[in-house]
Amino acid sequence: MNQYELLYIVDSRLPDEELQPLQERISNFITTNSGEITEASSMGVRRLAYPIGALEEGRYEVVQFKADSSILTPFKNQLKLIQPIVRFMIIKEDE
Repeated sequence: MNQYELLYIVDSRLPDEELQPLQERISNFITTNSGEITEASSMGVRRLAYPIGALEEGRYEVVQFKADSSILTPFKNQLKLIQPIVRFMIIKEDE
């Protein structure tokens, strides 16, 4: 299993009570595909480097996890379908 880091930006207008199910949905996808979450944290609301549509601010969330590389493509496809996620990036961490 490889170590990965997911950084995703959520629409800052999303209410806190809707953020929790979104985080759980991402966690469930990782764990049901034999992955393991090592750390999850929030960087809070920050100004975007450039506007994305009408958004100028986004909520930055980070998830560090271990998983096989075979789940990355379906995971990326799943993240693209989640409406409040504006952008995301998955990087492989060095061992």
